[in-house]
Amino acid sequence: MSYHVDAYLVSGQKLKALTSGKKDHLETILKDIDSKRSASDFVQRLDAEFAEDHVQGCPTAPEALQALVKGQAQQVTEWEYMYGYALQLLCETYGTTLGNAGFEAVNSVELLVDLEVFSARVLKLRVYDEFFAMPPDLPLPLSEYPMIGFLPLSRAQKIAANFNQLNLEHPDFGKSLATIQSWVDQMLIEKQDLVTFFY
Repeated sequence: MSYHVDAYLVSGQKLKALTSGKKDHLETILKDIDSKRSASDFVQRLDAEFAEDHVQGCPTAPEALQALVKGQAQQVTEWEYMYGYALQLLCETYGTTLGNAGFEAVNSVELLVDLEVFSARVLKLRVYDEFFAMPPDLPLPLSEYPMIGFLPLSRAQKIAANFNQLNLEHPDFGKSLATIQSWVDQMLIEKQDLVTFFY
C-alpha cells in the first residue's frame, strides 16, 4: 500500500474564520474553488475516488465542505474522513502547494514513527508531533484519516535553527528531512502557516 503527503502554506487565521460557523462562507468558497483549476480538479478526484462510499451515505466533497464551514465537522460519523479532505480542499483553494519529494516513496506509516525517533534524538525536534499530529491550534475536523498537522508561523524560526545544525545526508531520513526543512524555509519567506495531510 502506498501513502501520500501533501503540504500547504496557508493562513491559519483564514482557515479558522472559514470553519468557525459564525458566518456562511460557502457561496464565496464554491466560487473560489471554481475559479482555481487545481481546487476544482481536487473536488472531482475526491468524488470519483469515493463514489461507492457516496452511495452508502458518505457526503460528497461539497457536502462535507458545507458541514465544515458551518462548524459541524466535529460530529462523530463513519464518514468523518471526508471532513479532513474538505479542509484540504480549503488549503488547495486558498493556500500554496509545497513540494513533497522526500515523501514520494512512502509505503508505510512506520516511516513517520522512525522519523520521529531519529528527529527527537538528533534534532531535539519531534517531527511527527510538529508536522503530522492533530493539533489544538485550529478547529480541525474530527478525523484520524487523513492525518492532519498544523504548524503556526510563530514556531518556524526555532525549528529552522534546529535544521541548520543537521547533516541531511542520512540514508534513510535525509530526503524527508530536507523536504520538511524546505517547508519551514518557505514558511519564513512567505510568512504563512503550514498545514500537512498524510494518507
